[in-house]
Amino acid sequence: MLLKKLDFTYTILTILFSISIVIIFYFYKMNQKITTYENYALQLEKLKVLDKEFDNFLLQKYTYNNYDSIASFIQEFDDTLNKLKTLNMHSDFSTEFETTVEDITQLYQKKSLQIEDYKAINSASINSLSYLFDLKSNIVKTKNIRAENKKVIENLTFEVMQLCLDVPLNNRALNLRINALQSEHKYIEFYVLHFKKFLTYNQEFHDNKQLLNNIKLYALISSAKNKLDTIYHTQMRENQYITILFFIGSLLMLLILIYTHYHSRKSSQILHLYASVFKDTQEGILITDAESSILFANRSLEILTGYTTKQMIGERPNIFQSHSYSPHYYAQMWEEIKKTGKWQGRIKNKKQDGTLYPVWLTISSITNDENQIVNYFATQTDIREIVQSQEKIEHIAYHDSLTGLDNRISFEEKFKQSLKISHRNQQKMALLFIDLDRFKDINDTLGHHIGDKLLLEVAQRLTAVLRETDLLARIGGDEFVIVLEDIAHKSNAAQISEKIIVALKEPFHIDQHELSTSASIGISFYPDDTDDFDDLLKFADSAMYKAKESGKDTFAFYDAKLYEKITHNLRLEHALKNALENNELYLNFQPQYALKDRAIISAEALVRWNTQEFGMVPPDVFIPLAENSGLIIEIGYFVFEASCQFLSKLRAQGHSIKYIAINLSSNQFKDTKLLKTFASILARYDLQASDIEIEITERYIMQDNDKNLLILQELQNQGYSISIDDFGTGYSSMSYLKTFPIDMIKIDKSFIDNLPTDLNDVAITKAILALSKSLGYDNVAEGIETIEQEQFLAQQGCKYGQGYHFSKPLNENDFINFIDNDTRKLI
Repeated sequence: MLLKKLDFTYTILTILFSISIVIIFYFYKMNQKITTYENYALQLEKLKVLDKEFDNFLLQKYTYNNYDSIASFIQEFDDTLNKLKTLNMHSDFSTEFETTVEDITQLYQKKSLQIEDYKAINSASINSLSYLFDLKSNIVKTKNIRAENKKVIENLTFEVMQLCLDVPLNNRALNLRINALQSEHKYIEFYVLHFKKFLTYNQEFHDNKQLLNNIKLYALISSAKNKLDTIYHTQMRENQYITILFFIGSLLMLLILIYTHYHSRKSSQILHLYASVFKDTQEGILITDAESSILFANRSLEILTGYTTKQMIGERPNIFQSHSYSPHYYAQMWEEIKKTGKWQGRIKNKKQDGTLYPVWLTISSITNDENQIVNYFATQTDIREIVQSQEKIEHIAYHDSLTGLDNRISFEEKFKQSLKISHRNQQKMALLFIDLDRFKDINDTLGHHIGDKLLLEVAQRLTAVLRETDLLARIGGDEFVIVLEDIAHKSNAAQISEKIIVALKEPFHIDQHELSTSASIGISFYPDDTDDFDDLLKFADSAMYKAKESGKDTFAFYDAKLYEKITHNLRLEHALKNALENNELYLNFQPQYALKDRAIISAEALVRWNTQEFGMVPPDVFIPLAENSGLIIEIGYFVFEASCQFLSKLRAQGHSIKYIAINLSSNQFKDTKLLKTFASILARYDLQASDIEIEITERYIMQDNDKNLLILQELQNQGYSISIDDFGTGYSSMSYLKTFPIDMIKIDKSFIDNLPTDLNDVAITKAILALSKSLGYDNVAEGIETIEQEQFLAQQGCKYGQGYHFSKPLNENDFINFIDNDTRKLI
């Protein structure tokens, strides 16, 4: 009995070895088949290209062609065709393909004959054409031939040229006209003879072309290529089926060997030899019986799961279940295996030590001849590195790279999900918007690397204060948001805010620096304030600014007053849209003096807004609204035109105002129609560009330098004066003073207020005046309110001044009365 079992084992081994040899030979033959197919396909593609060359050659009629080149094409076509014929197509593919190649040969022979006909016709036609043109030239030169015959000859020659260009003509009419020629000279007789020959050759050309069109050699070659592709792909599919059969056969043999392992200890070494087929594979392999009892597991599975083969044998695969999935999930898995014989997918399994690991699991059922399941074959592919890479990419996409906290994208997704849960459970939720105080100073002073380390420690302190269920995210440079779910009262949010403030008050020790910062926190509530995500974030942001306005290092709740402020701004913006139409905007003008002789030389136009709904709205309120809404462009044109109109009125009354200074917003320079519109307004009031001074801020100059430089240069080229308003208030750069086209520097009021007692303001003012003088710019001081300030500035060489010391801004009538009655220049 034992010998029979050994003989059976050896028989199985022999079969497996034979199958291996057959598989190797089979794949060798498959490789030969692919090489042969590529060879056939290459030859057919070559025939298609050569046939196209024949067609291109045959399209060139009445030209001196290089017959040697077509001869080389024909020879190459013959060689390629012979190569196809010599290939063993019958054994490699099918007799049908071999028959198609014979059809190509026969059709090619027909085309070869047509090519020879073409060469003969083309040569004869060229000779005839050449003779016709020579005869025509001689006829024209011969004096004793009548003019009407020469005219007919020239017309016929022109029609010959048209025939050469395939222009359709009536051959019968041509024959009648050639026959009507009177034979008064031998040249005419020869011309008639060769003209008729040419018509004959031309007709032969058309007949030959028709015959060539009927020879579908290219289509036949393409059809052969398609047949070849069809046969090849069909055979490849068959090969795939055969490969699967080989694999199943090998697998069945292996299962039989495993079976013999349990019936003979002496055959264990042979079974181990076959099991070694699976030993070195990286995939963990598992084989069970029909009752899912483990029969075999390879070394890779031991490494993957932490179980030894001995521990796994006899157990069921559910020892790997991680309980991360419901029983319904596993039921569906086995239902699909029973239905289709296979299941595969990504799943988390559990190691012996309890740790989870991701694998790509494939389970296949194995049946016997009666279609009964006898075994299950499973492979586990370790995809931990893939999963880790995916998780890393996902982490980068949804987390802040510095702190590791959720970023804005992740925060928005999680927050919206929390809103849905809170709505479903009728729970309240708070949103905390945190902004670090004085962080920019630390970042600018000590560098970004210190600022980054500070943010990292802030994130750690915030995490320590919060519950595990709270959501913390970093959504900006020094901006953090916290979502507090399921809070009973606002006081709960206040308590956590207090904890955050206390935690961040403690000094931070970073790279030998002791840093102090604090937090301003704004809080909004769901659903008390709103149930909209964007509004909750916006309300919390607004409340944070309220906390900053309250002195920082504190928290503030969003309330109705904040909402009213926002609503008020929206109502202001809406009213501003109708301000021009309702004539609510007007200009005041503040005189500008020459400090040397106290003569009024100009005025600055200042826009004002008086509305019935809100009363007088300060410029520092409505100008930002106009800039943010885009209304500043329309308002700017109103200011420019009203200023031009007033200047024209002043001059008509005999007042010698040199120019009007007009402030331009940076948004106005983005309007492509700016220069054209200004020019149109000036022309309307008979003014020049030199009558207007354009005032711009340093902030505008430092934005989009190249573009702004071009616009300012064009303004100056047209004659406008360019003045830098609020000079020295934080954006000053010495480089732009020598680069930009500037005519005047306007010293900011903040440097004038404490003159001449404040030594710092004195030094700064002197430096600005010296700088403007050295660069050749005029200067004007704004905000002069005392005689001492005026005298100091005049002594230091300041050219012009304005301020309440001279006059407050005046409406048009008051301004006219003021300059009519002004006696300051007489003092």
